[in-house]
Amino acid sequence: MNEPLRVAAAYVDSPSPEVCVLGTREGIFQLAEFIGGAAATAAVSTRSIANYCASIAAFHVRVLTDQNVRVSLDRSAGVLELAGDESVLNLVADNLRELAHRNTPGDHWHMEHVPGHFFLAPDSTPIVFELEDPLDGELSDG
Repeated sequence: MNEPLRVAAAYVDSPSPEVCVLGTREGIFQLAEFIGGAAATAAVSTRSIANYCASIAAFHVRVLTDQNVRVSLDRSAGVLELAGDESVLNLVADNLRELAHRNTPGDHWHMEHVPGHFFLAPDSTPIVFELEDPLDGELSDG
């Protein structure tokens, strides 16, 4: 397992399934590098996130050939997986770098499938990536 990522992640199932990933500028940049790298697993902070029912303990990236990104959540293991072609995973990483570089705390990016989406698989779990002010909460190992 890689070095822990300095982001927190949690999910909610109702009214519709959604994952929230919360991190400072540095944490979002670290996540982007992780997603754009080789297949790997890394722990994330398990602190709670308001309005989300359960924490996610780890991220897993799986590289597949000629596939759009599929986001799936293993609730029993607490693992969020992003699986897809390396070029498409790099597109996700580039969008995260953009979020961290050009935005201010509180800004976010929704990554969810809509008809005609060019890089996200239709059965993907929606994710909101949110940029956090470093003074709002200290990320810890759990």
